[in-house]
Amino acid sequence: MANRLLLARIATVKPKGHLSAANTKALEEQLIKAIKSPENSIILVDMSQVNFIDSAALMVLVKVFRQAQSMNKRFSLCSVAPSVSIIFELCQLNNVFEIFETFQVFESTLN
Repeated sequence: MANRLLLARIATVKPKGHLSAANTKALEEQLIKAIKSPENSIILVDMSQVNFIDSAALMVLVKVFRQAQSMNKRFSLCSVAPSVSIIFELCQLNNVFEIFETFQVFESTLN
């Protein structure tokens, strides 16, 4: 089990449903807020409730990932549904993002 102090430094963002051009602005704002918070050193996007993602939403994730890197913050994804995971694979973003099968697998990397 990861220690509590480290867990307190994780911001978890849990988008839901369809991630598309129609709602990427809200997602981007939520992620930027998490990254800019000095309390957070790790941003985890829990994709367990996402069933669709389009190119606009992918671009938001890439943009925020780059910003997190520039601020020396870890940016990871977890619980990506197979139907969404295939999009990451087709765009070869599975080689860019740190993607974990579940939150528990992600958590095990914190020790």
